[in-house]
Amino acid sequence: MKKLVLFCILIAFLSTLGAQPVIYASLSPSDLGVGVRVDNFSGRQGTYIAVSDGSYKFAEDWYINDHMKLAVGYMYYTKASSFISVGASYHAYGEVKTPYEMPRRALTPFSFEAGCGMYFKRLATAIRVDPVKWDVALDFGIKF
Repeated sequence: MKKLVLFCILIAFLSTLGAQPVIYASLSPSDLGVGVRVDNFSGRQGTYIAVSDGSYKFAEDWYINDHMKLAVGYMYYTKASSFISVGASYHAYGEVKTPYEMPRRALTPFSFEAGCGMYFKRLATAIRVDPVKWDVALDFGIKF
C-alpha cells in the first residue's frame, strides 16, 4: 500500500512538470536503496521530489527492512549548470531487528536534507545528504 501511495504522489508531481523536466535514477548506498527523483524548475528556482526504497543489512540477524523515503525540496541555481538544494524528508520503516535499542533519532520519521548538483549538456548529477540520519542519496539523470 505504501508503494502505491508513493507512486501516486510521483505521478501527480509528473503531471505538473514544466517544459524541461530532469528525471534521475536515485541510489542510496547506506540502505542499498533505489528510487526516482524528478526536478521541476523555472528560471533560477526549482523544486524536486524523490522516492526510494531499500533495506539496511548490518549483519545476518541485524537489519531494518523496507526503508521507504519521500523527499521534497527547493533548488536554487547558482549558475546556469549548477544548483544547491534543501528539502524535507519522510522515512517509513518495516521490520526492525537489532541486538540493542536503536537511538530515537535513527528511526524518527521526519528529517531534512541538503544537496548540490550540476548539469553537463543533457546529463545531470546530484547528491543529497541527511545530516541527522547520516543518509546519502546519489542521483544520476537526464535533462529533457
